Amino acid sequence: MLDQEYQTMRSVEDGYWWYKVLREMTANEVVRATVSNPIAHLLDAGCGTGGTLAVLRERKDSWKLNGFDVSPLALEHTRERGFHDVFQASVDEIPLPDASLDVIVSLDVLCSEGVNQERSMKEFCRVLRRDGKLIMNLPAYRCLRGQHDVAVYSARRYTPQGVKNLHQRHEFVVNHVFCWNAWLFLPILFWRQISKRHKLTSLIEAKSDLVPPPVWANAFLTRVGTWESRVCKAIKCPIGTSVFSIAQRRATS
Repeated sequence: MLDQEYQTMRSVEDGYWWYKVLREMTANEVVRATVSNPIAHLLDAGCGTGGTLAVLRERKDSWKLNGFDVSPLALEHTRERGFHDVFQASVDEIPLPDASLDVIVSLDVLCSEGVNQERSMKEFCRVLRRDGKLIMNLPAYRCLRGQHDVAVYSARRYTPQGVKNLHQRHEFVVNHVFCWNAWLFLPILFWRQISKRHKLTSLIEAKSDLVPPPVWANAFLTRVGTWESRVCKAIKCPIGTSVFSIAQRRATS
């Protein structure tokens, strides 16, 4: 991710509707995954500037929270939130012992340029305990690729079936996989196609879509997005701007 995008992320992520919806979904799934284990060990693999860790800390202070990111700049922002048990690493090689985690959260990380997704899935499997949960979000559909992807160094986009296949190649059983943000699929597709007409002369010109809307619009988008994400999960929606998945490490003998 371009350095300026970390600053943009940190400045908007705590209130920006898309992040609020995603993190609400994620926190709810972590609660479900740890209902019988109030002292669960959780890892945010690719924690960025610490927004997800902050939401999880608010949900239950008995969880043991760790995080890592490949970017020292991102970790600076995370430590400023009071998270000191974070470290620099890549999802390709996680410096933690085997079977040491109960839940891994990884939001829009495997899609990143330079990440070997197959190796990363093996690492997730290695560090999770038997029946441990992996909660992921990934960008959906190649037709939605645009300048946003360039700015955040996103190299891949996914389909629900592609995410299922990725899990099944490794020791995971998929509990849920669905697209969300379906109601904005067509408007975002239109915007991304229009933005492609502007050819970048340098990488530094690329900018993400993280532009805060007016307060009233942000509140409306948050309410609608929260409701819509629940519907998408219930109906296993095949269309949207992101693919969300909850999987369980297969208990092997």
